[in-house]
Formats: sequence, structure tokens, C-alpha cells
Amino acid sequence: MLMGLITKEDLEKLRQETKSNFRQLKEENKTQILEWRQEIKADLEQVRKEVESTWGQSRRRLSRDWRSLKWKPNQLWINR
Repeated sequence: MLMGLITKEDLEKLRQETKSNFRQLKEENKTQILEWRQEIKADLEQVRKEVESTWGQSRRRLSRDWRSLKWKPNQLWINR
């Protein structure tokens, strides 16, 4: 039987190694998550800038189009 060949010291060593490996994996995962978080934040910032740029262009275009519409009492806008 294998259990008869394993000493308490061997079990303690295995437990310590396992605990150490889990701690290391936990830190690696934490680091990976932080890296992903930074990447996501950078991507969101880029999207925000693109949306602001597009919105600004659309707003300017609408403003320009609105100014180009002139009220003429004898002419309906529909007929333009």
C-alpha cells in the first residue's frame, strides 16, 4: 500500500508545495486580470474618442444644414 510509504514530512512538503503553487497561480491570474483591465480601459477610451469625433462631425453638419434652411413665407420646406 502506497500510504504506508508516505511520511508525514512528505505530506507536509506536498501540502506546502501545493499551497505555494496556488498562491503563484493566484498572483499570475491577478496580474493577467489587471493587464486585461488596462487593455479594456484603453479600448474604451479609443471608442469614446471616436464617438466624440463622429458626434462632433454630425453636430457640425446638422448645425450647418439648419443654418442653410431659411424661412421663406411663400415657400414650404417640403417643396425644396
